[in-house]
Amino acid sequence: YAKTIIEETGHNFTPVQADAYNSIKKYTNFSFSAPTSAGKSYLFQELIKETKGDIIIVLPSRALLSEYLIKVKKLVSNETLVLQFIEIVNTKRTRNRIYIITPERGEELFKNIANLNLELILLDEAQISEEGIRGMKFDSLVRRINKKLSNIKKVFTHPFVLNPDAQFKKHNITNSIDSENYNQKTVGKIYIENNKGMFTYFSPFDDRVKEKIVVGEIVKDIIVNNGTTLIYISKAKIYDGTYIEEFSEYIELCPEITDAKSLFYIDKLEQFLGTKDDKEKNSILIYLMKRGIVIHHGSIPLKARLIIEEFVNGRHAKICFSTSTLIQGINMPFDIVWVNNFSFTGNDDQKILSLKNLIGRAGRTTIEDDFFDYGYVIIESKNKK
Repeated sequence: YAKTIIEETGHNFTPVQADAYNSIKKYTNFSFSAPTSAGKSYLFQELIKETKGDIIIVLPSRALLSEYLIKVKKLVSNETLVLQFIEIVNTKRTRNRIYIITPERGEELFKNIANLNLELILLDEAQISEEGIRGMKFDSLVRRINKKLSNIKKVFTHPFVLNPDAQFKKHNITNSIDSENYNQKTVGKIYIENNKGMFTYFSPFDDRVKEKIVVGEIVKDIIVNNGTTLIYISKAKIYDGTYIEEFSEYIELCPEITDAKSLFYIDKLEQFLGTKDDKEKNSILIYLMKRGIVIHHGSIPLKARLIIEEFVNGRHAKICFSTSTLIQGINMPFDIVWVNNFSFTGNDDQKILSLKNLIGRAGRTTIEDDFFDYGYVIIESKNKK
């Protein structure tokens, strides 16, 4: 099966990636929905690498822009210019351009259409369409793109959406369309309930394990063996410092970092915060980061957040205490996702989507043969229902 996919697509894809790839190649407009861990990022990377013309990537938030910029710059050669604003610069030295923008910056696209050789438009996290003012800006951009660039290849992606074809109906896109809702997950999830420090297994689907007690110290073992744990927590707990006491047994397992690459990011953050040369300035952020523990929330300055995200993306962090901002800005898996805070914003559908997105980050794919990839999802007893 794997060999057939390579023969047909020329890529080492999963069945879901291969099916989506074939539809993208066949149709001008393709909209699909897939779980968080379906390998959408890898599919995009392969599309970007083989596209010769200019590419527009539309993302819902500035938080995601930085991660995409870093990844895309690593993917392409120096002949490809990667920018976060639509500008026509350095044309003699570049073969093509990749613009990574939010819907708000889309206005500039139409001022520069004549100077672009557009081949592909990727609209990631297209469920933003449902979000108030931001959704209206996204919809406005999609309609203008459809009107002015109807023959350019467009790909819409969503996580956990039952009707990805809604994008076409909503915007009256009718030429060469196809849509697909994929349910296959690439990694398994093992669900654990935390009842005041006592861990028991459960299933949110067909619960046959009936609160079987977890043997051993799963969280401790993963931290000690250089695994990663995301603890989704309230900003209030971060502000009042109660998270340090609540998770002290895990924090104590993280010794001071000696790795040069990790220290590079810590040094960068210290210089930005001004704690490098001023010994009287103490930062809990830096103190914990030196042990591979990061804090991430919306009140941290954007530049500091970007340094923290690079640190996490480079797998230098063992524990991440985060509010929803990290979920929007980081597209990486963790061995454990611990949902300590259960307040999500938006209407009921958006809350469910946020929870599924969060759970989807548990477990990373490996390239080992005959190996079952899985991650752990830990949830507090009061939220199990």
